[in-house]
Amino acid sequence: MALFNINPQSELNSMVSSSVSQARSSVVRNRTIRNTILYLLGTVLIFGLVGYLGHLIVRNLPGDAPGFWGYLTVMIVVLLLGFLNISIMRSAMPSVSPDNYLVGTLITLLIGIVGGISIFVLSFGPKVLGIPDVTELKANVRPLITTMLIFPLPFFISWAHAAYDRIPPKIYKFWQYNPLLQMPNLTDAEFRRTTNVIFVVDIRHGEQNIYDIRSFIPDKMSVGDGFQFSLDEHNEDEPHRKIEVRDPKNPNSQTNLYKWHFYVQKPWYRPNIYIDPTRDCRENFLQNGDRITTRRIG
Repeated sequence: MALFNINPQSELNSMVSSSVSQARSSVVRNRTIRNTILYLLGTVLIFGLVGYLGHLIVRNLPGDAPGFWGYLTVMIVVLLLGFLNISIMRSAMPSVSPDNYLVGTLITLLIGIVGGISIFVLSFGPKVLGIPDVTELKANVRPLITTMLIFPLPFFISWAHAAYDRIPPKIYKFWQYNPLLQMPNLTDAEFRRTTNVIFVVDIRHGEQNIYDIRSFIPDKMSVGDGFQFSLDEHNEDEPHRKIEVRDPKNPNSQTNLYKWHFYVQKPWYRPNIYIDPTRDCRENFLQNGDRITTRRIG
């Protein structure tokens, strides 16, 4: 019977080598990990060169020139690299989807941190650069680390632009004067339950002649009908200051009626409320005292 001598140390080394080889192979085959590592290595190299470029610029400036110009030059280069990062990152890292801004922000900040560390390490004067005066290198390079603060700015600009593009267009319904409109059949109690609003109108289309019409719109009446009854009452009471509902340049009485849209203007930090003229005040969330701006669509 043959006896085999088993060396535990040799077996352990073989298992470790096999595991490391498999792990290395899986990393190499994994495109996301491979591209991320290469991207970070490229970041170290590029921003190291940027720091060295800043050192050369400051060193070669005339004696009376402030070092600010070297700092500004490096800042512009870092800003351009930030824009370049947006286009390269999405192609080099396909796992980062264009609309996943959380991951994109984290990666951008990571790249900026790595870039800042690269410039900081450069300030110690690696021997490969052959720089005899490390003190001068530190004085020229270390202030450049703060230029990395501008690196994420292009990504945030791109993010804001994409978010702005996704804002849906303002959707509102048009209202048109109806010469055949009749007063609705409401009870006295329904006529007394009203919402007090103010319509802000231009006397004529295209003229900055703003006029306020106070209207008490019954809760059972649509905003569009309430506006028309208020217009008719105003034009009857003040014939010398009639509000135009027809386009005087169009002689066709069938097509010369203006179309209008209504909205309540809010402060800049709040969205305007666009009014559906076919709905009543409560359905449009109108309250007593609201000023409804009216605009003709000409």
